[in-house]
Amino acid sequence: MHASRHRAATGTCTHHWIIATPNGHFSQGTCKHCGTKRDFENSESERLWRNRRSGRKEPAANRA
Repeated sequence: MHASRHRAATGTCTHHWIIATPNGHFSQGTCKHCGTKRDFENSESERLWRNRRSGRKEPAANRA
């Protein structure tokens, strides 16, 4: 059975999320199969990685 017909028949979807480019604390994701939307929390590790690479010191409370 074709995937979209199967989803319609069963009422379920195995989501395949397309997540927008990070811009802030959350990025919106949209399922490419059914169009459901969901917010995804963006990782803080990218910010920390940029700080370490630039040589900037982080406050002691933020160090892992």
